[in-house]
Amino acid sequence: MTIDFGTLIGLIGIAIAVFFGLRIFTGSIGKKLEAIKEKVNNIEHTANDVWAVIRAKFVESEGTIEVQLPNFGITRISAEPGPRDTEYTLQISSHKLSSKYIAKLSLEKNLKIDNELITLNEYEGRLFKDEVNVTSLGPRVLKIRVPCIEARICTEYINTFLKWLDTIYFAAIPKVDDFEKSIKF
Repeated sequence: MTIDFGTLIGLIGIAIAVFFGLRIFTGSIGKKLEAIKEKVNNIEHTANDVWAVIRAKFVESEGTIEVQLPNFGITRISAEPGPRDTEYTLQISSHKLSSKYIAKLSLEKNLKIDNELITLNEYEGRLFKDEVNVTSLGPRVLKIRVPCIEARICTEYINTFLKWLDTIYFAAIPKVDDFEKSIKF
């Protein structure tokens, strides 16, 4: 059996073309699949936020309590303990809550805690290894992820947060709209 040199070169050429063609084809598919995966992750995060808003608006959690704050009035607080953290949903009856402005003020404004003036952020650093995450779910609803599951520490933190919110944040409410306008694209 003999193979013609021209046929051999042709077969090698076809093999090389198929090799590089499949390599480019699978590479472009991989990029497209990665783009789809990223979009699906974004959709998942949006869906989780939507469900959190729906839960906060229509579903009463078993751990929901109502407190009367001097400046904010009736405030509903619900807690959902998780394996590594506790998520609180805070609903107020009046005024606007801005998680971005809360984050800014928590770094700047001092609160008297244990006869010491410290920022809310410093207080959080003393209590927890990770950061507390505050997210606005609407103009009057906050989701607060506290990186702790110990009830005593979580209760201490939420009580301090409510005190801070009802004093420091409340005093700064007139500046919220100006702050939000300055960070819009």
